[in-house]
Amino acid sequence: MLNQEFFDEVRKRDNNDIIDHFGTRCGKLLIRHALLEEKFNSVCMDDGVKMTPLTDEFISEDARQCAIDLRETTSQLIRIFSDREMQLKLQ
Repeated sequence: MLNQEFFDEVRKRDNNDIIDHFGTRCGKLLIRHALLEEKFNSVCMDDGVKMTPLTDEFISEDARQCAIDLRETTSQLIRIFSDREMQLKLQ
């Protein structure tokens, strides 16, 4: 359901369409998460396969913050989509 392809689609669509379909809070969170996913792939994955550990002494502050923000939005999305009504909006 909420996978890389889904967030690719979120990035392709107009923000207002996402907000209209999922509601303001969830729509904005989905858009933010999609942008963080894209950023994560460029700043947190040096070799394109493995994430740079947050404890790595050479990780940039931007990469560290991106990973933390992504973890936060993931937790919020899990809570939002635990509601059956919101799950139906994914179909």
